[in-house]
Amino acid sequence: MEAPEQILVAIAAGFEAESVVRLVRRGREAGIRLWLVGLSSLPVRSGHGLQWLADRTPDEVRQLSRTDLYFPGPRAAAASLLRDPRVHRLAQRVSEAGGCLVTDPAALDVFQPHGLSVVGWPDYAHAEALGLGESN
Repeated sequence: MEAPEQILVAIAAGFEAESVVRLVRRGREAGIRLWLVGLSSLPVRSGHGLQWLADRTPDEVRQLSRTDLYFPGPRAAAASLLRDPRVHRLAQRVSEAGGCLVTDPAALDVFQPHGLSVVGWPDYAHAEALGLGESN
């Protein structure tokens, strides 16, 4: 599987910041464009209480060629994102464009009612290169 040119990282209140920091750092080192996608332009508080600003909202994402979409844990954050129809449409568009939807394994069941094909990061072809699953 060819490495993505771009990874969208969907963030919602309570998201797991440590995996996002590793993903962004390792992805940028590999020359992959990474964008944080939030539900609005307002700050998003991670599970550790840090506030993050998204680079884009789902409506602002245009280019999807060779793009993967990552939903960090925990399960509640992924569920919150999928309740927003714009995120659901974005996930569908990424999938239709041949991209991969990736999440924390504990959140896989959140995607089933939405009809989205998603893999847990241990089964993601680029997980090791991007530092997913590593601890500090």
